[in-house]
Order: sequence, then structure tokens, then C-alpha cells
Amino acid sequence: MACARKGSIRRTVTHSASVNCWTASGQTHAIPDFPPSSPGLQRDGNDIWRMKGDRVEKYRTFIQSLPQINRTTLAALLQHLFRIQRCSHINQMQTGRLASVFSSCLFQTEGQTRQEVRVVEDLINNYVELFDVHEDQVKQMETENSFITKWKDTMFSPAGDLIFEVYLEKKEPESCCLIKVSPTMRADELAEVVLEMRNVTADRADLWTTFEVIENGELERPLHYKEKVLEQVLEWGSLEDPSSAFLLIRKFKMADLPQGCTKDITKGENLKFKDGSSKLLSGHKFQDRYAILRDGKLCIYKDMKSSKPEREVPVSSVKCYLGLKRRLKPATSWGFTVYMEKQQWYLFCETKEAQISWVTDILRAKFGDYLWPRHRGSRSPADHKNTRGGTVSPAQSNAQTAEPKSIKE
Repeated sequence: MACARKGSIRRTVTHSASVNCWTASGQTHAIPDFPPSSPGLQRDGNDIWRMKGDRVEKYRTFIQSLPQINRTTLAALLQHLFRIQRCSHINQMQTGRLASVFSSCLFQTEGQTRQEVRVVEDLINNYVELFDVHEDQVKQMETENSFITKWKDTMFSPAGDLIFEVYLEKKEPESCCLIKVSPTMRADELAEVVLEMRNVTADRADLWTTFEVIENGELERPLHYKEKVLEQVLEWGSLEDPSSAFLLIRKFKMADLPQGCTKDITKGENLKFKDGSSKLLSGHKFQDRYAILRDGKLCIYKDMKSSKPEREVPVSSVKCYLGLKRRLKPATSWGFTVYMEKQQWYLFCETKEAQISWVTDILRAKFGDYLWPRHRGSRSPADHKNTRGGTVSPAQSNAQTAEPKSIKE
């Protein structure tokens, strides 16, 4: 971080998201220093600084008096420091240390006095109150921090690709592969890499699919072959327990459906439904509802005769998982869960065939495309590693297994 010149709120330049606060249309706009003659942040012995509540209110008043661009830049800097401080049990960067390092970025006297350091400590510790950060935003930051620290020991390739565990058919140590996943790797490419790495000869009729498994294995979602794997993994940060999620490669016996563009798919069926809201569903029980998939929307009606849906959601904004959480105690094992940004729908069918059909049809309606590549064949394998961490080339991989194996149903 470089400071252009001195001032109560100094001009700051970083390569982080803060830069976006004052850059637009490819041009860099200078951030004016806040005049030193304005009411300062330093404590001058006045009694008003002795009580925390008074100090916070004084800080808030001063921050609100700043020009918009200075206030936005200060908020971005303090959010960054707040996040770092929340991980002090790992990075050893307690608030005092952070304040000592960054106080020179805020004060015209280079932040060398204890008074200035203590002010920065206050700004970091009271970031949420000073900038009226909503509780949901704080929770999201905590979730993101948890996800980031979960991956702190994960290996990275020199190119920045993430290397993580992928399982073949079952989550067992002997079925684990360490795969280097680039930001552009698709679900079908990951499946091919794992099969080649394990020297599995797949029948052309088999549909080996990448599954995203969450909730300690209770829910699993077949990825469309075009989905970017890394994008899906990064979304695990929003889960209650990101560490319980993993990727699995296995065969997926979809319903016998013709390939082709299927945006106009329509189906309807009586299902058991629950959305988890005690206000709407008394006793947290599943209720009879009529579900319709039509015009790119999943609609829930009270019954077949109803003309207006009780709920509806565009399939483009949902993720559909096979399975239901065990704590819901569904009457059958053939349920599926529809994930939206802020809620979930739980539905179950009478048969496994109906369950597979619903999940498959929602997948087809969402992507409106072939469910798997039309011309499946060999690809240039991506770089990958074996379970012991050593680099494995295709030749080495084949040499490690005397006979190719074919996995059959």
C-alpha cells in the first residue's frame, strides 16, 4: 500500500478490491486528502473519549462527514482488516498488530504515536457498528473466512489451479484421487481425467458423471457436463458445513430420454412437499401438493384443480439434489431437494424412477441442452496427481496398473 501524501485520511492505492472504489472506465481518479484542519480522530484527552459508546458515536459522526469516495475507501480498508482480525487465531494478527501496521496509512504524522494506533484499533473492533453492517453480511463474511481457512493447507499448482480430492464411486481412501482443477475445467472433463487416471475402460453406453455431494453424503447433485467444477466448489462456502462437501465420479442412470434441446419440457405430478417454514406448514410435516415443471419454472399448487400456484421459482436459479436430509424423516427414500439462494424446498416421490425423472427433467429444463457431450471420446488429459501426491503422466499411470479394468453395473 502506497500513500501519495499526508492527510487525516490519506490517499491509498492497493491491488485489492479497494482499487475499484476510485477507478472507472479505465481511468484512475485521485482520492483527495481529507483536510487536516477538520475534526480529527485522535483522542485529545477530552472526556468524551473515555466511554466506548461516546467514542463510537464520535467516530461515526466523523466518518459520515467524509467525502463519499474517502468514506468508501475507508470502509473497504477496515472491512479487510476486520476479516484478518477475525482469523487472528490462525494468522496471529491481533487487532493491535494490525493497527500498528496500518495506522501510518491514515494519519499525517505517519501513525507513530500510541494514540493513533489505539484509534485504528477502535475502528477495526467497531467496524460493524461504524458502517452499519447488516447481520447477514457479517455472517457471510464469517462463512467465507471459514471456507478460506478450510483450504489454507490445500496444494496449489504453479499456475494457481486448485488441487483437491475427487472420489471414484465411493468416498473411500483407496478411491481418492488428487486432481488439479483449472478454472475452466468442465464436469465431463473431470470425469474423464479420473477414469483415465484410474485406468478404467468405460463402455460408450455408460454415463460417468461428476456429482457434488453435500450434507455429509445425504444430498448429491449430478453436474451438467458443461458446468465449471471450480465454480461449484467455491460455492461450498455458503454451506453450513463446507468441509462435509466433496466430489464423486460415478455412473448416473438417467431416465431414458432423447437427447436434444429441452427448454420447453413440461410435467406434473402429485408429490409430498415441505419448505421448512413452520408458519406455512404446521408441525413441520410434508403435505400433499401438485408440482408442475413448465415454461422454465417449477410451480407448487395446492392440488391439481388450483389455477394459481402457491409458490414458483425459475429453474435457472435453483440447484436440484437427489435425496433429503435424514432429520426431515420422509416416508420414502426417493426424495429430492431444491436449493435456492435463501431457502430450500423438500419433495419426495413414491418410486426411485420418479425421483430420477424429476431431477433429470429439472436439469434438462435448466440447461436446455444435451445432458452429455454428443461425441464423447478421448480428450487431452489435464495434469493430475495420484493419491500419494506425486505427479502422474498418462504413461506412468498406465504403467502402475498391469491390466486395464472395466467397471460394470
